[in-house]
Amino acid sequence: MAIWEAREATVNIGDTVGTVQGTSTLLSQVATTDFSGRVKDVSITGGERDVESIALLGTTSGYANQEIFQNSVGTLREITMTMIYTDTDITLFASGTIATSGTASTYTRIQGDQSVTQRAVLVSFNSGSDYVNVLLNNAYAIKLGDLKIEADGHLEQEVTFKCTAKDYYEESNL
Repeated sequence: MAIWEAREATVNIGDTVGTVQGTSTLLSQVATTDFSGRVKDVSITGGERDVESIALLGTTSGYANQEIFQNSVGTLREITMTMIYTDTDITLFASGTIATSGTASTYTRIQGDQSVTQRAVLVSFNSGSDYVNVLLNNAYAIKLGDLKIEADGHLEQEVTFKCTAKDYYEESNL
């Protein structure tokens, strides 16, 4: 059994994986990386699938006759992380860029109302011998938190990605 420490975890954000293959690790399939590292905390949630009781006519051994119905679609999977803000890469995940020209070509301008590109978000926990990889493929950046800085800290921003339950993958060699 492995107990992972923060120094053994990495976060990579890159292009979506066209078809997730069963013949190679998730880590090797996220080929391009637009962002790596510089993350303070990560929380992966979601994946709930509810059931409900359906009351039926008649009785079974003194109890009401009922069946359990399982909803066929799970909830969205979500990953939230606090990223260290070093440049505008984080903002680009949930915003689009505007092409600049002339003297403006020396900088990048971001406008928050452009179309968003889906991403592959991979979190890898690797102790050297044991690993767990978690992939949210075709994930949308749905939240950019406040830019904040504390007197003894650094500039950081919380970002949240979501994907459908079918685009969530988890693997390990345990």
